[in-house]
Amino acid sequence: MSTIDLYHRTSIEAVQAILASGRLESLENTNEAYASTHIDGQAEGYGEAVVHVRVDDSRIHLDDEFPDGERHYRIPLDVEIAEAFTITPQGERTALSAPDTTYRLSHRAPEYDDEDTTARLDQVLHSEVYPSDVLEHPDWYGARYPESIRQVRAAATAGDPNRPVTIYRAVPIGVTRINTGDWVALSRSYANDESQRVADDGSAAGNIISARVPASSLYSEGILEEWGYQGPPIETRDQREHTKTKLRDRINRDVQEHSAVPPSITSITTHERRR
Repeated sequence: MSTIDLYHRTSIEAVQAILASGRLESLENTNEAYASTHIDGQAEGYGEAVVHVRVDDSRIHLDDEFPDGERHYRIPLDVEIAEAFTITPQGERTALSAPDTTYRLSHRAPEYDDEDTTARLDQVLHSEVYPSDVLEHPDWYGARYPESIRQVRAAATAGDPNRPVTIYRAVPIGVTRINTGDWVALSRSYANDESQRVADDGSAAGNIISARVPASSLYSEGILEEWGYQGPPIETRDQREHTKTKLRDRINRDVQEHSAVPPSITSITTHERRR
């Protein structure tokens, strides 16, 4: 028994998700991904980034073979990741690294597993995790906020893996990315509750960021307020800056439409200028 070096081609965003989670991703929601014996060749068209993996040769399955000797294999997702990089036509490599997730709590967010210990949001009604009365009595399964209940009911009833869902995450000030493997909430109120749980060093205090994601990217271990996000990393806007921008836009409109600015607006702009 020996190991074989293979190369999985994908996008830079997907590589960051892979490095963050420590495992490959499957676009078909199966337990397998595809890899090549060659860095370039036929596999080159699958993305500008390369994940170099090492796999036990007993766990690979030949999928395709080409005249120049290149072979494509189906491989499991839980393989050893040796490195990740982009490569130019001239062969120059640039290493890729995982996004900074040092602010995370130690408990790992739920993800797909083949033992049915987690439930995907769009498959809640067909999972082993939740009983059939989950939508009738969501409060029995940890749901506390109307927004969470509404989103769970809508996604589970539709059963559409691509149905958009709004997720929220409490992060330290300055963090604007939602990463693969992050804990997220389906209610801003719940995320706000989490943001109040300040760590001893204060690192957990901060901001709420949000994004729209497909229902199939969210997994639960049995609590409807807590979900693991397993899609690609998402860069969001800092909500504090977004609020300031909207306020400034409103002030500018008022200035353009009226010869005088109301005192209340004047006081706000003065406050903003002093910050």
